[in-house]
Amino acid sequence: MGYSILSLSDNQSLLSTRQYILESAAYAVTSSLGYKQAEAACGQGNYDLAIIGHSFSFQEQEALITLVRAHGDTLILVLRTAAPGQSPSGADGMFELAEGAQAFLVRVGELLKRGKEARQQGRRC
Repeated sequence: MGYSILSLSDNQSLLSTRQYILESAAYAVTSSLGYKQAEAACGQGNYDLAIIGHSFSFQEQEALITLVRAHGDTLILVLRTAAPGQSPSGADGMFELAEGAQAFLVRVGELLKRGKEARQQGRRC
């Protein structure tokens, strides 16, 4: 079974780069630019993981977490820069972009594995 990922950003260049990295690792990716596209994507399918980009404000990240949670049992990974700031609540994981693309793919794989194990045991992710 392949994993389905919803990638969210408000920056097209970052969104395209993230999609390329994820697809190169054989993930099925739906990319959404901004909240309105994210809302439409959430209504169209179920995803194993949603990745919320660092370019969203803290308030936008919180709103996107709420949106994704309202549409199913999807794991959520929030990307961050090394800059200090608030971390949104409700995310299943955080990732510091300074760690690089390889570490990003490892983190994505770890979260997806954890979600699969939780679902097999009948637990929420």
